[in-house]
Amino acid sequence: MNKILYILFSLFVFVSVHLSAVVIETVDLEAVEQEILQLDEEALVVFDVDYTLLVSNDCVLGPAGEKYRQEFNRKWRDHSDWERLISKILIKSQSSLVDEKVLSLIETLKKKKIKTMALTAMSTGKIGLIPNAVEWRINQLDSLGVNFDWSFPSLDAVTFHEFKAKGSPPVFKQGVLASSSYPKGEVLIAFLREIGWKPSKVIFVDDRIEYIQSVELELGKKGIPLISFHYLGATSTLLDLDHQLADFQLDYLWQHGEWLSDEEARHHHSKKM
Repeated sequence: MNKILYILFSLFVFVSVHLSAVVIETVDLEAVEQEILQLDEEALVVFDVDYTLLVSNDCVLGPAGEKYRQEFNRKWRDHSDWERLISKILIKSQSSLVDEKVLSLIETLKKKKIKTMALTAMSTGKIGLIPNAVEWRINQLDSLGVNFDWSFPSLDAVTFHEFKAKGSPPVFKQGVLASSSYPKGEVLIAFLREIGWKPSKVIFVDDRIEYIQSVELELGKKGIPLISFHYLGATSTLLDLDHQLADFQLDYLWQHGEWLSDEEARHHHSKKM
């Protein structure tokens, strides 16, 4: 009897957590826009950054180069110069909006007074030559017209020191919440707890299903309705990776300490042939 009750209780908890969560896969922002138009002022909209808002102009740094970068990371991550070289890439490389329509969406949200923020898995603190990664991310977004500091104007920068297990702690600043090496769902809940707010609904847009699942799990525990968009706009027109060009870019980085864009790499590479 106790075993049956335990099973029923576990089933109830599972259903309660997932009942108010919906995941929609999409390659454009139209479905997101339709949902936004139905929100009230107590809702919260959350955008991932990489491959959701922004995508690198250099192919090896984009979705097509993910497996290539994973192999590169495994090989060189313990190198003493690793962080400095990564910061060289971040400082030099340029990004574009995945879809410029996001600017009008954010403007609509601002006019409707619906709080909107970015939730990025980027590390916080110092990364090589970058003294403050969160400020770098804010400036990167701002350079492309994406700004969220209007959502929580009275909230100063917040560092979540309760996250102590690994790496630098999560940080919130000017509408950007950087989860560092911690689960996005746990960090988002910590943020909502910090400001003492329970949104009427959350819209979450991310290209990574594991991040969507993390947010779904934690918001479900708090009974916060969630609609997630598994947004694949950055991969809808995926370019083939030029492995020879990527090898040249990374070799050049190690040898000269400078990142070459695709255009620059093609120019240098053609001169050597």
